[in-house]
Amino acid sequence: MLSSTILTTLEDVRALAPQWNALGPLTPFSSWDFAYDWLFCTPEARPFVIAVHDQEQLVGIAPWCLARDYAGSMVLTGIGRESSWYHDPLVHPAADAAEVHLTICQALRPRRWDAIDLILQANESLPLVRNLEQLGLAVSRRPSDRQSRLYELDPGGQAFWEGFSASSRKSMRRRLRQLEAVPHEFRLAQGAQAMEYLEELIQLNRERWQTGENWEPTYAFMRANTPTLLAQGDLRFFVLTIEGRTAALDYQVRKGSRSFAIMASVHPEFADHSPGSLLLNWAIGELAREGIRTLDLGPGEYEWKKRLQSGLVETVRTQVGSSLLGMALVGWRSMIKPRLLTAT
Repeated sequence: MLSSTILTTLEDVRALAPQWNALGPLTPFSSWDFAYDWLFCTPEARPFVIAVHDQEQLVGIAPWCLARDYAGSMVLTGIGRESSWYHDPLVHPAADAAEVHLTICQALRPRRWDAIDLILQANESLPLVRNLEQLGLAVSRRPSDRQSRLYELDPGGQAFWEGFSASSRKSMRRRLRQLEAVPHEFRLAQGAQAMEYLEELIQLNRERWQTGENWEPTYAFMRANTPTLLAQGDLRFFVLTIEGRTAALDYQVRKGSRSFAIMASVHPEFADHSPGSLLLNWAIGELAREGIRTLDLGPGEYEWKKRLQSGLVETVRTQVGSSLLGMALVGWRSMIKPRLLTAT
């Protein structure tokens, strides 16, 4: 018989660390370190982590939180919000995922939320999606606009170039020759050096993305989580320097045979070298030699991702409203706002 507990304080989340870590995270976003650091750095989000036990053994974790939204409505969403590509629960390999998902949904029936807004992987969480739809009056289930693109690694690394046109490959070979003519270095940042490069990456990202989105919580938990990732051997921080200066950075987190490209940026002064593509090509070779088989490039409608992709992570955005405010929020996000964006 499965039972559930809802963790609503940071102290509760901290106490569960040993059992949570023993489950083995499905993605970086379902790890205890990510959850705790993000919640610690984002006090306006309240923990609402659902722990499922089979007697004394932890068999499932829903890494979620509550946050204020439209007209003060309380929304249940994934820890990390938009910074997390996926909000799926973590389920023990030996447990029945459908039973764990049902237990999670039963814990949500005392509605301390106005709406649910989750991005879930169809292959991992379809039973959960179906159960969530029974919890409210307004329901929206649709393909997420944040589908992540996958690149299956070729052990030899040659497949990277096949995604480019003949003219692009010719241009890249020319840039490689240009690079060889100047002092440069590809490196894997470690220790204190990684923290220094992280600050460069954050600064470049601040300068490049002026979208109005608040990235500061993301930067805060990256700073907090990077030492742990380094100690665990899960961080792959690739760097290209040209003439002694940073030209491109690529921050990735490894989980099993999959690497997640969390954040990357290039210095505009070196744009003629296409340093981002050159660094990614080198990084792919390094990952392949380590035994990484899949590179998750994350969401985003970028041409270079479309050229490289060999598959997609099918994600479903599931929204459920239980109160008048929640129903209005679901209607706005699932129907009205998309039409307004299409019209403009």
